[in-house]
Amino acid sequence: MDDALVISSCVCSHPSTSRWELTRDTGYRLPPGNSFQCYRGDPRRSAVDEVLSSWFHKFKNTSRSAVNTVAETPNIVVILADDAGVGDIRCYSQSCRIPTPNIDSVAQSGVQFTQAYAPGNVCTQTRYGLLTGRYHFRTDRRGEGVVFDYTDPIIGSEPTIQDVLGSLGYRTYCSGKWHLGIDWIEQGTGSGQFRNEAIDFGATFAGPTAQGFDHYYGIRASLDHPPYCFLEDGHVVGYPLEEKDTYYTQQRPGPASSTWDDRQVDRQFTNRALSYITEAAQSEDPFFLYFPTSAPHRPCLPPPQLQGRSTAGDRGDMIVQFDWVIRQIDQQLAALGVRDETILIVASDHGPRPAAEETDHDPTNGLRGQKATLYEGGIRVPLIVRWPENTVTDQVNTPVSLIDIFPTIADIVGRDVDNLDGRSFTPLLKGREYSPGAIISEDGSGQRALRKGEWKYIEATGDRDAELYNLCDDPTESENRVRADASTAEALNVTLQNTWSVHTPLFVHLSIDPRHRGFRRH
Repeated sequence: MDDALVISSCVCSHPSTSRWELTRDTGYRLPPGNSFQCYRGDPRRSAVDEVLSSWFHKFKNTSRSAVNTVAETPNIVVILADDAGVGDIRCYSQSCRIPTPNIDSVAQSGVQFTQAYAPGNVCTQTRYGLLTGRYHFRTDRRGEGVVFDYTDPIIGSEPTIQDVLGSLGYRTYCSGKWHLGIDWIEQGTGSGQFRNEAIDFGATFAGPTAQGFDHYYGIRASLDHPPYCFLEDGHVVGYPLEEKDTYYTQQRPGPASSTWDDRQVDRQFTNRALSYITEAAQSEDPFFLYFPTSAPHRPCLPPPQLQGRSTAGDRGDMIVQFDWVIRQIDQQLAALGVRDETILIVASDHGPRPAAEETDHDPTNGLRGQKATLYEGGIRVPLIVRWPENTVTDQVNTPVSLIDIFPTIADIVGRDVDNLDGRSFTPLLKGREYSPGAIISEDGSGQRALRKGEWKYIEATGDRDAELYNLCDDPTESENRVRADASTAEALNVTLQNTWSVHTPLFVHLSIDPRHRGFRRH
């Protein structure tokens, strides 16, 4: 079945679809239960892709008007910081030197998770896990950490939050940092790490709007990655004609638009997010906003009006900016009268990378490690969920993962999505009993850690021995018990390896071999 496109009428989930007709140049009609295989290179392949794209687009649009006659569903806003640690937020750390009154306010009126984990210790892995509910190592990019270069999209045929919500009639928006790959159009071979000269920035590309979002405004990756320009839906905003004139900490060389201003990027994201919310609130449709900010990722360049607002240097001021983002979104929800019917989720993609000037500020709140490590400081993250009058107001110490957000949302809106790695933590939002499963976090190189109960296991690699910690007795991971509790270490290693070996392809509306990346949603 290598490189095969497998289409099956039985996976069609639209209620009005009794059979899937592939007409045009294919001449195939599929009665329920039958399937059709088309291999790459088959002359029928392009026609099949075209039909599937058209069908998916039709399905998404027709389902929107139908769902609103059935039941109301909450609006959902997910705001994701980049590189914020639990020590960066005042409600998580009393010694925090950064004022975060708006995040603290959301926590006071919602559920604050004190043991939330990122599925990856670098950007791309967590963003993939959050949107798909699956571990990054399920993809064909195992062992690849951050998406560098002009890499193709990581998300293939697997369902995402935006797919499921879109099928229920939600308006789906994304504003902010993407970092999950984009299908750029190349105009030459190019050279160098980032192949800037090989990309046709004037051509339409396939990005977030080809993967389930109605509208997108943002940047390709982190603020240290070219091109330094905004992207809107499938187009570049402000053609990047010249090389960037000033480079700050960690920024890679590349072209920039003439109006580019590093210090105003998150402000631009916020303005567009506010317009999306306003547009959606004026309709009868529920909406989903995924808002991954650039702050506080390097380079730390706070806008002038926020400089010096913390006592933790420029990075601290970037956390203040993230708190400002929360305020803007929350105030807009209130002004539009939709705050009480909106689930607001605030989180960070992984642990912090402290700046040199942060000598008197601990962004991990005493935890060992930082971003890009599998110690708690690298993967323990803030996570706050507020849903007025529908959740308890409490701190929850039960371990959960950001990979659980998708199944939790699906649970709330009444959709079953099979074969996800994450688990719904809805019972915790309601103050009910909940038995957590094993939680996995992945390193950029592919190494993994597993949290189960009080135990934390980090697998061995070629040059590093395995590690085992009892987080109840040793929250700072100072005593490796892999030899003292060898049977526990072995049992956790078996669980980890079994999880690695299980790979069940996931399909939504159509079935496509996950190794094929020629199909894009439209």
